[in-house]
Amino acid sequence: MKVVLITGCSTGIGLATATQFSNEDYQVIATARNPESSEELVELGKKDNVLLKELDVCDQESVDKLFDELNDFDLSLIHISE
Repeated sequence: MKVVLITGCSTGIGLATATQFSNEDYQVIATARNPESSEELVELGKKDNVLLKELDVCDQESVDKLFDELNDFDLSLIHISE
């Protein structure tokens, strides 16, 4: 199973993209600054092939921490919005 890392998953395009990949043959790492703040993302995280992770792409320490935790992934989709 291929692994996809998607940022900005709490709402909008990021959430829709994570949902779409989770319905395909992918392991999804869905990230957001505060994953628990989105009911839809929390619900998506209940799927066996979805892993929720905290990530603030504007904070280098947050990025470094996540990449230290991850072993490998095949594709990354970076979605940044306010």
